[in-house]
Amino acid sequence: MDSKIPTEKAVGDELDKKQDNIGAATSGAAGLMSATDKAKLDGIAGGAQLLPVGTILMYDGTSWADNSTLPGWYQCNKANADAGRTPNLEGQFIVGYGGAITNKSSGGSNALTAAMLPKHTHTIYTNATKNTARTASKTLSGWFAADGDVVADGTLFVVSDNTYKDVTTNDTNDGSKVSMDATHEHTGSANNDNSSTGDSNTSNMPAYYALIYIRRVG
Repeated sequence: MDSKIPTEKAVGDELDKKQDNIGAATSGAAGLMSATDKAKLDGIAGGAQLLPVGTILMYDGTSWADNSTLPGWYQCNKANADAGRTPNLEGQFIVGYGGAITNKSSGGSNALTAAMLPKHTHTIYTNATKNTARTASKTLSGWFAADGDVVADGTLFVVSDNTYKDVTTNDTNDGSKVSMDATHEHTGSANNDNSSTGDSNTSNMPAYYALIYIRRVG
């Protein structure tokens, strides 16, 4: 490993050499622009050439020509991606790689699945049950047992034995008691209607401003 520290003059000489090379590459455009514009272009090109190969920048100029507007730089579009020069970044965002996102990978367009939906609930309403109040009159039908003579209980009710108290205590006769099992349940169903939905790509793109990406190739 070279541990020498270059002198200020050596650094300046190297920058001058690069500037001369860039100036030669852009000299053909001198007749198409003012001296001031050419100086600006030379300065931009010189600075851009100091960046390592593979650098990607954003460019917001009025026009772009590959390897001409900035020598060695190409627009990150489909044509250059097909040629192996750049990735195709048309209509794309850039994200730093790491974790599950690997270098040079692309993605971000997903079809929604049930697992992506937020937790929510649905309420199912059923028809109100009639005559469920305890004071309502009921017409009982069916076989039932009385006075302990168990023959066949009804499906909804059971009659218990008659209960008598000692008349000397002036207690009243309880008489026959009917116990009725009113336990019941309601069933319902929810219609999972997918006629108006389906697996399709969804966009959560924020507000944006469009320009182009350029990449230094050589």
